[in-house]
Amino acid sequence: MDSVVVFVAVWWIANMVATIASKKALSGIEPDAINSLTSWTPALKDLRWIELTMLQHLMGVLLANTWLLVVRGKSAFPVSSINPKHMLLAVIGNVVGNLATNASFAAVSSSLTQVIKSCEPIFTFVFTLLFYKNSVNLTRHVLFSIIAMVVGTCLFISGEVSYNIWGIGAAVISNIAFPIRNIYLKMLGESWEGPLQKYAAISNFSVLILLPFAMMSMSSLGKLPQVESCTSATFHFIYNAASITVLQAYSPVVHALLNLMKRMFVILANMFVFSTPFTFWTVTGLLVILIGHYIYQGGRIPMKMIKMRQYFSLTILVFGVTSFCWFLGFFQPVALVSHLHMRHAQGTAKHFVTTAWVYERPIPYNIVDNIDAFSRTNPGATVQVFCGSSQCLKAVQDLDNTGVTGKFLVLPEIFKKTSLERWLVRHPIHKILTGVDFEDHVYEAVRLALLWHHGGIHFDPLIKLSEFTAPADQEAWVSIETNLTKTITHGILSVSQFPAHSGFIANLTKAFCRHYTRNITNAKPGSLQKFDFQAVVSDMYSQSCMSGVPNCPTGLANDLERISVVDARRRHFGTLTYARRVSGSETANLGDQIQGFPGIQFLPFVDRFVDRDNFDESRKDNHTRMFLNAWYGYHMMTWPPPPNIEPILLSLHIHRIVKPLFTTQAKYLQARAPIGCRDTSTLEFLRQINVDAFFSGCLTLLIKTPNVQKRHSGEIFLVDVKKDFVALLPSDIQKRAIRITHRGIGHGKSTIKERFKAAYNLIDRYSRAHVVITQRVHCALPCVAMGTPVIFLNSDHMPGGNAARAIVSPRVTGLTPLFHTIDAYNMSEKSIEQWLRDFNWTKPPLNPDVSLRMRLRATDWNVIRQDQVMYDGARKFGLLPLSVPGEDMAAQLVLHLIINSTSNHTSLNWPKWRTIESIFYHYPHARVIIHSDSLQPGQFDVLTEAGYTIEVQTLRTSIDTALFKNKTDVQNLQRYGSGLNKDVFAKLAVLFNWGGVYIDADVILLRKLNNWMTNALVWGSEEQNAFDLSFMKFERGHPFLENALLKSLEWQASPPDEHGSAFRAFLFQTWSDYFKRSVKVLRHKATFKQFNAQNAEECLKSSSEPVFESNMKRVQRGVYFAKVTGLTNLGKLRNGTICKYLFNSFCVLCNNVY
Repeated sequence: MDSVVVFVAVWWIANMVATIASKKALSGIEPDAINSLTSWTPALKDLRWIELTMLQHLMGVLLANTWLLVVRGKSAFPVSSINPKHMLLAVIGNVVGNLATNASFAAVSSSLTQVIKSCEPIFTFVFTLLFYKNSVNLTRHVLFSIIAMVVGTCLFISGEVSYNIWGIGAAVISNIAFPIRNIYLKMLGESWEGPLQKYAAISNFSVLILLPFAMMSMSSLGKLPQVESCTSATFHFIYNAASITVLQAYSPVVHALLNLMKRMFVILANMFVFSTPFTFWTVTGLLVILIGHYIYQGGRIPMKMIKMRQYFSLTILVFGVTSFCWFLGFFQPVALVSHLHMRHAQGTAKHFVTTAWVYERPIPYNIVDNIDAFSRTNPGATVQVFCGSSQCLKAVQDLDNTGVTGKFLVLPEIFKKTSLERWLVRHPIHKILTGVDFEDHVYEAVRLALLWHHGGIHFDPLIKLSEFTAPADQEAWVSIETNLTKTITHGILSVSQFPAHSGFIANLTKAFCRHYTRNITNAKPGSLQKFDFQAVVSDMYSQSCMSGVPNCPTGLANDLERISVVDARRRHFGTLTYARRVSGSETANLGDQIQGFPGIQFLPFVDRFVDRDNFDESRKDNHTRMFLNAWYGYHMMTWPPPPNIEPILLSLHIHRIVKPLFTTQAKYLQARAPIGCRDTSTLEFLRQINVDAFFSGCLTLLIKTPNVQKRHSGEIFLVDVKKDFVALLPSDIQKRAIRITHRGIGHGKSTIKERFKAAYNLIDRYSRAHVVITQRVHCALPCVAMGTPVIFLNSDHMPGGNAARAIVSPRVTGLTPLFHTIDAYNMSEKSIEQWLRDFNWTKPPLNPDVSLRMRLRATDWNVIRQDQVMYDGARKFGLLPLSVPGEDMAAQLVLHLIINSTSNHTSLNWPKWRTIESIFYHYPHARVIIHSDSLQPGQFDVLTEAGYTIEVQTLRTSIDTALFKNKTDVQNLQRYGSGLNKDVFAKLAVLFNWGGVYIDADVILLRKLNNWMTNALVWGSEEQNAFDLSFMKFERGHPFLENALLKSLEWQASPPDEHGSAFRAFLFQTWSDYFKRSVKVLRHKATFKQFNAQNAEECLKSSSEPVFESNMKRVQRGVYFAKVTGLTNLGKLRNGTICKYLFNSFCVLCNNVY
């Protein structure tokens, strides 16, 4: 019996895990956004629920048959014959029941699915009446229990925010199917050798039935998250096997009792994990359902619990500990903990109040004063201001009021676990379609999200509240019959209060997304309607709440006023358009619009369209900030832009046709240098006309994928690839591939917004693709940015940009390493065909040269972040970090630098910056640890924002190990001479404590280290009697380091300088006596090239002398490190010198040209 109690615990826990994992595998952490109560959610449409059901049954077949055939040596079928009709009906019931359950998970919240499935006993009773009319009677307690469970389910649904008729219908179908399965399984008789044999048999037949449907929906297989779907399948088998075992041991009444308690536990667990709101009606509905189950059992539940108490306590203990550990390990509820802290803060205050300033323009002083006055009028209230700009955040933080706090507005965090997440990812195209109104739309969404997550009072910052006293009660209310609702304002939500996870706010959020999709996103650009969400709110309140519908707020009469704001000068933000080119050629290249979106991502809105080839048209406009990344080559173009254009000059390509124009106007670029060049051909040209420039790559490498849920279509796209190349593709790929073109729409008559919308739709499709094959630069580069594998054909007849027909296009010089490039200039048709056959089409490899991609992104970002508006936009729209750090953190190469250990400098000079950059140049996913007592982590933000992993550790903490803790004063070690000082001790201690690679801060890494360089030192000279500790690589806790550190402790009390050189001699002798085999020592000449005050001219000057040529050859192709020390007056480095090469060739922030 004790073992059965364990099976009960396993049954409960496995069912909980299977349910949660199934929901996460099908539609993520929250219900899919829907347009109506009868529409299909995306998770329903893409048929993932069929594939998940197939996977669950395959896992059941694998595990059950393995146990029976391999472990037990039994057959999966009984020896005696069985009724084929009964078996068929049982299998059909099993298949339909599981399909319907997963379909319900895909449409509604998992807790709602479980509530409806808790009414399964009703259907069991009804079917039992139909099939066994003489075996049961419709008693009063059964009748009343049915009524109670139906009423409770209706109450729960009334408070459920993810109500959808298809999801509810699917759950009801499962309630019909599973009783049929159970009845016919019972009718199969008792000729089975245990419950697992019966489960294996129906699983085997279920797989055969599911197979045709699974094959039809194979395209959805790649959309299933591997971890969640495998977890679901595994625990689906475990809980079914455990449930059957428990049924074998206990009576049906006891099993029903345990199933009831299990069902309630699973419902609560799902509501907890998925943050399903506990409204009054959901809680009431759960209680009524529980009462219905109690009545159904004939009031015998307490007695059964008493009889089972000796086992039940063990069940609860096992369940509690195991589920808690699983929950922490698998679901990692960090957001939940943060939410609880927020709720605690709200609970300790009289009122929790939020407001938001989402705008780019500075927050006016009278708005800040109004927030301050509200806080002082309502003592005890905690006001949190969410700021969309750094200026707003500083203004709030400067208030001398502890009741008001500021927080920067990061929209993905605010919108998390709401349907607004999916609305936000399309913000670049929404900015194009709605112009300056987009910021108002963002505010509407932010207000809904804050009320949903945090509840409490929210007020529009433009509403005068200096004399407003918040009502003492905590009930939901909105502002009605006020001056606000009679004028053009933000309506009844201007000042309002709601509990967190209010059903009314949930419905408003759905309405926001639904109306925005219909009126903006999916509307024809020529017929866009003004998005008046407050009219939607008022209509919903009038139609629903005035008629007494539950969950509605009360109306509170507030005579409030709108603040008169003297608005600061609003800046304008623009993007390039191509109307002159389109009208001249009667076609459009959608790649032109695609390259506009990366810049648009950073802008707060777009209210100006500037024609690339006709800047004169915009001369009369106000000052407009914009990116000028583009291909410049139209022979009738105007240049330079007028003074009212404030340009960000990145990713320029200058065609040979217009180079004379740019040469005569070189002063414009010289005054704004350095200039970011899209390709190395343009870089060479600008340097020839004395314009400081750098290689920035194409700005499309910064495009953020709209596919945030990482759902892939499995499609292969052929984008403007010439026919003779298509013929070289494998035949199955030719049949499968979908042809796409960037050639424009409307035959030259399309509008600007139509072209941008068509271009964004292409980006969306590329983000979900399996592989993209193209000759288009502005197809390939966005795919690289979004992580879509891309095959790029570098050949003649390259489309776009007036490409030369017989030579390599200068538009791609320097960019081809980013793709799986087929170089048709140097490959025969036969070799290309073989390359395509060898390509892994099933699991395409990731795009190559991660290092180049990351440093181009970092370089562009280092320019963009210098504009405070762009920096705030990147934070606000969740664009940072630009690259995701390496996934395999355990396999990261760890490199250490010790900086300012003997001085108190708080910033780095540029040579030391280049040391750090040279590490990331070769190891983009390395972990760099700066050990310093003076540097602050914030100065490396540009690197972490770009996606690199760098951190600052306090030096004293870094070298404090158990080996010598409390045994030495590290600060005093420097008095013992050059042989044993703080720096040397710190180097050894850091490596002993952390392991990895140490290099000095004045060493440039010239190439990747060989893998055999483990536990390695470098000779200090060719005499090989001492070590150069500028570079070391050791495993953590290596005995050589331990020996050296312990010896240094023995010398701590020695007189000054007595053992200065002796310590280095000791290191050499220790290595020679004990560690020759385990510690490698590299030749200094083969490892280092050193420049110092004595040979400074060799680095700072160029010549044709043999010494110069030899040194340049060594740093380019020979040594691993260059050490530059003691050089003074390092100003602008001269071209052609070794120092110019060293300090500018291994950069990741390459806009800084030295």
